[in-house]
Amino acid sequence: MNDIPLWSNDPGKIAALGKGTPAADIDKALGRSRVLWRMTVDVGGTPYQFRLYDWVEQAVLVGERRTCSSSGCAMSRDMHYDKLPYALVYTGAEPRLHAWGTLSELRASTDPAVVAALPQLTQRYDEYKRSR
Repeated sequence: MNDIPLWSNDPGKIAALGKGTPAADIDKALGRSRVLWRMTVDVGGTPYQFRLYDWVEQAVLVGERRTCSSSGCAMSRDMHYDKLPYALVYTGAEPRLHAWGTLSELRASTDPAVVAALPQLTQRYDEYKRSR
């Protein structure tokens, strides 16, 4: 997974484009970020395409080090970045943005089709991660 560029962690950019934006416009806004994984689910005759991206949610301080030399001492911090999959959900034959967020955010969605597809999405994504 390390070879996939991280998305710039700006969900506001997606929200500004909004629901109904064509997939090509979203791809342009994401720049060089590549899709980590994708899955399409048919819900009532409508294709729902889930595209997952690696997304850095937060930085966590995991330790500090003090290094001293003849010119003095300095502190350095070790940071850990939590990478979570961030999903963009498209619908229709000519895909348009329908929903977006982390998987936990999508679980709280009011869209029953999105919520219904998440267990299958999560299971298949976990299988994909284990195979890498």
